[in-house]
Amino acid sequence: MSLSDIFVDPALLPQDGYGFCQLTTLLIGYGYVLFVASNMISDGSELLLLVPSVAGIVGSCVLPVLGAVPDGMIVLFSGLGPDAQDQLDVGVGALAGSTIMLITIPWILCIYAGRVNIEDDKSPKYRYTKHGKMALGPITGVPNSPSVRKGGILMIVTSVSYVLLQGPAFFYQNKGLSKADVAAGESTFAAVGLVLTLALFVFYLRYQWKLSVAGNDEVAACRYTEVVINSIESGKVSLRGALFYELEQYRHTLSHELKVATNDAGSKGYGSIDGVSEGCHIYEQLPEKYQQRFSNIIRMFWRKFAHRISCDEKKMSVEVLGKLFYEMGETVSKYRMQELFDKFDADGNGVVDLHEFTMGTCQYLWENRHETKECAHNAKEMQVLDKVTNSDEIKNPAPPQDEEEEEDEEDELPEELRDLSPEEQQRRLVKMACTTMGVGTLLVVVLSDPMTDVLSELGNRTGIPAFYVSFVVAPLASNASELITSYTYALKKTSKSISISLQALQGAACMNNTFCLAIFMALVYFQGLAWEYCAETLAILTCQIAVAIASWREVQTMTTGIMVVSMYPFCLGLVSWLQSKGYD
Repeated sequence: MSLSDIFVDPALLPQDGYGFCQLTTLLIGYGYVLFVASNMISDGSELLLLVPSVAGIVGSCVLPVLGAVPDGMIVLFSGLGPDAQDQLDVGVGALAGSTIMLITIPWILCIYAGRVNIEDDKSPKYRYTKHGKMALGPITGVPNSPSVRKGGILMIVTSVSYVLLQGPAFFYQNKGLSKADVAAGESTFAAVGLVLTLALFVFYLRYQWKLSVAGNDEVAACRYTEVVINSIESGKVSLRGALFYELEQYRHTLSHELKVATNDAGSKGYGSIDGVSEGCHIYEQLPEKYQQRFSNIIRMFWRKFAHRISCDEKKMSVEVLGKLFYEMGETVSKYRMQELFDKFDADGNGVVDLHEFTMGTCQYLWENRHETKECAHNAKEMQVLDKVTNSDEIKNPAPPQDEEEEEDEEDELPEELRDLSPEEQQRRLVKMACTTMGVGTLLVVVLSDPMTDVLSELGNRTGIPAFYVSFVVAPLASNASELITSYTYALKKTSKSISISLQALQGAACMNNTFCLAIFMALVYFQGLAWEYCAETLAILTCQIAVAIASWREVQTMTTGIMVVSMYPFCLGLVSWLQSKGYD
């Protein structure tokens, strides 16, 4: 009994219009649940980024692998049924459709969203004008970073396994052998291909891990920052809870390494704690990559809040900083906030700028990392700042200076979570992450088999080969979130954001070239299946080579994007033409 026996057998549905409607309903239902499940896997694994002991490996290795799980499960179940040789078309369609869609349609959307003017020196101009970052010139586009160029090379390197299996497949197929004989002849090559794909898989993950350890993995660093901010804004954790272990990890080391500073008369010191000398800033003692990570989080909170209440982004008053502290999950009385403000205001000019706020907030978290909420049982006496309404900036915010609607206020950290220690917040995050990932993975495993049956039956009833049905439909369920995420991040219109967006798409293609293709190799070898997909293989390789060439250009214009996205229909046409010539 297979998992598909639990569900409706699509082949048993009526062979009429009513049965076709039922089949379509099953397709939409399974597709939607797979879409939700893939998002649950992604969301759950991203929460683990808030656990420092595993954050590095999660960002660089776990997230890319889990992103390929939905496609991998469709591939796996397409080759396990009693009619596996025929249903394997569904798996090939899912693999080819996912790979080609991810590096074509989202690619042009990223270029469109992140494009700026390209002037005479052929370089994108990211300067601000009164209209923002403009994309109104005769030529617009985005730059190619060295990381994107390397991503293009990695994409080509990880695709060599296709050639290893396709060469002998083409030879055996042209000899006119039966499928059983072809499968037997390909078996040894499939075993070698399996070893090669697994080796490339390990190589790619190790490469990403080394980048993460060195602090050079832009995609992982971006994901970490986004997850921390979203988790704080949605009330899953406080700023102190998110950064607690990073500060605690260096407590003993930093206590010995901090300089002994002499207090000058009237200087603003921070007090001694755990061997940290008065007057010293913990921020300055952190390793560079942790300084960058901390400042990225603080800067994004600062700017989002400044935009929300339309205040000066360069400096803030005590009332505004108190509200910002509360939004970051840190509840401080207005009297205590005044004391902190005086410490933050290093130059004594009555306002705090971003640098002062970053330094001061890091010091505050360091000194209070073991505490939960000040005077937690006496909230009325604290006069919490979220109820302070005597500030004109907060009470009557000026309308946004641009014409966009003001952002909706995010949910604030629940009071019950504010009372928890950072350690308890971390434990809850781990539990939430494991539960979310577990449910998402279970849904993917359970529904991938019946989804494969539905796609195969839809091809039978429409007369459209299952490959084409799976090529178009499967990626909508398993990869739609990557498309949306890449486009949204490219809208930031910075050279770094476009680099991260394009690298994420290249990384997804590398996962398909290794993780998903390894499953195919295993099916061919262990199930005794024949690999007869010359046309599909050539389409995948052609598309990846074209995108790699685009990745090596100095800049990518909208013309480049149009050429890239045109590869999607071109590859479909190429498969159809090659099949008509007998290449499959």
